[in-house]
Amino acid sequence: MKWILTLGPSLGIVRVPGIGLIYTELATGVPSIFSHFVTNLPAFHQVLVFVCVKSVPVPFVPPDEQYLIGRIGPRTYRMYRCIIRYGYKDVQKVENNFEDQLILSIAKFIQMEGEGSSAGSYDSSPEGRMVVIRTTDTSGTRLVTRDADESECNSTSIRSSKSVTLQSLHWADLLDGPLDDICARLPLVDYLSFRSVCKKWRLSPTGCSHIIEFSKKHPWLLLYDVGVDGGNTCYLYDHLHPKCCKISLPHLRGATCLESKAGWLLATRERELFFFNPFSTQVINLLMYPERKTSDRLFTFTSPPTSPGCVVFGVHRLGASAVEIGRYSLGNDGWDIALVTNLQIPMETLDGIVHWGHRTASDDDRDVKQSVHFVGSDISFSFSFEDCVLSYHPLNPAQLPETPGSSPEDSYFDKLVNRHSEDWLRRSGQKRISVSFCSLEMMFDDDVGNFPFVYELAADGASATDETKSVKAAWLEPRFTIT
Repeated sequence: MKWILTLGPSLGIVRVPGIGLIYTELATGVPSIFSHFVTNLPAFHQVLVFVCVKSVPVPFVPPDEQYLIGRIGPRTYRMYRCIIRYGYKDVQKVENNFEDQLILSIAKFIQMEGEGSSAGSYDSSPEGRMVVIRTTDTSGTRLVTRDADESECNSTSIRSSKSVTLQSLHWADLLDGPLDDICARLPLVDYLSFRSVCKKWRLSPTGCSHIIEFSKKHPWLLLYDVGVDGGNTCYLYDHLHPKCCKISLPHLRGATCLESKAGWLLATRERELFFFNPFSTQVINLLMYPERKTSDRLFTFTSPPTSPGCVVFGVHRLGASAVEIGRYSLGNDGWDIALVTNLQIPMETLDGIVHWGHRTASDDDRDVKQSVHFVGSDISFSFSFEDCVLSYHPLNPAQLPETPGSSPEDSYFDKLVNRHSEDWLRRSGQKRISVSFCSLEMMFDDDVGNFPFVYELAADGASATDETKSVKAAWLEPRFTIT
């Protein structure tokens, strides 16, 4: 339960319209199979109901007292529990209107919360208080259902309102001005759901409407903290599409992205360390690494933070003969830190850190979470927290990751630079820029990603005396559901 609540209201996935029913024998807590759904499914319903059928030690339970309803987590999570109770002499059978009765009970429970009939007791714990919902009670607001074929906005009116004027409105009646303003404020995954409402909304021009034409097999590039709109405005690029998507990501203002994997960014800002999902704008805050007097540091993580057992690794180079390795498991109270001194081979630079998310069937899950690999001065290092041993061996030039921009002209990175470098210079307002790229772990074109690097760009006619502006860039693996 604690892990589920750390994911935030979106649970780290796309929440699509609808009600999802999960049957379980648990009367408390969340079934373990649900973590599998959250980790492996790209989307889940906006409303989740855990349904449990229980026999109670009484002969009969009146039909209008069978439904026991409660909330799981804060209200914004939209997760509920329904316990259907039968006496030991009751005949358990599925009524034809079972789903209607269940949804009606949930709706009445939500109405009770909205009216404050619980005096705030629903928020007292993650499980909340279970309440008997009488299904025969007809008082309160009437529940209105709608058929699927009414989903198009040109036939859907605002039916729940008591106002006759509002009831006559259709979603397609929204003016273009407010419609564009709404689009500009939506996270990417919400914008994609927004487009699926109706044809008018799908054709509404926005700064991110080109995203549906981006490649899903290659990483995208996010230019962030450029200085436009106080640092809120960011630009998203694809190596094949000539245009960029303009999006607002205020949480990246003043931040530096360290690692990109599975659609998530590991980033830092002053004394903050956090995960950020640019598609859903979800933020998961982490315990900051203890402060060190060195800027030569790299971080990586084992898996998406919404999956169980996510581990963050950090490596700090403390001079040529010493290195510090840290490990942090989400939900723990602190970092595990190991200091290795008197390196047999001096490490003059710290070039990259890796922790591949894939593993073979023979790999021990414990080993995967306890070992990290990093590269410095053409030496490959591997550290295990299990035995606190640092091993290393020299790398051949062929084993080193290829620096983007040094390969033939038809490479992925060169296509990206050739297509968008002029736009990067224009967005930054400078003739010369220095673009700092974070590291990436993603399988594409027989490659597994890139180490962090810096790329210099100059406009035509720029001189050596022109000011060079530093620009930040992060890779993004396109992991989300397009509807």
